[in-house]
Amino acid sequence: MNVKPELIFRNDWDAAILMKVTATDTSLTVTMYSSKLGRRVTTSTTGDTPVEGTAFRVEVHRRVFQRSKLRSETTSTWSYKAPPAGE
Repeated sequence: MNVKPELIFRNDWDAAILMKVTATDTSLTVTMYSSKLGRRVTTSTTGDTPVEGTAFRVEVHRRVFQRSKLRSETTSTWSYKAPPAGE
């Protein structure tokens, strides 16, 4: 079986990250902890409304600030196919 990761991230800060992951039958929660480095992250999500059996797209816009200075800005886009009704 050839399994590809669905999420990859890179820690570009000078402090380690502790990840706490919990799962239930219906959810997955990831909480990350690290040293306070004056970092602030804002995100916004835009996308199409899923219609059964058609493709739709989601974009996540992420801005990372260190104190008041914008350190990075990225946009990630994913495309999905909505399942037919009843699935």
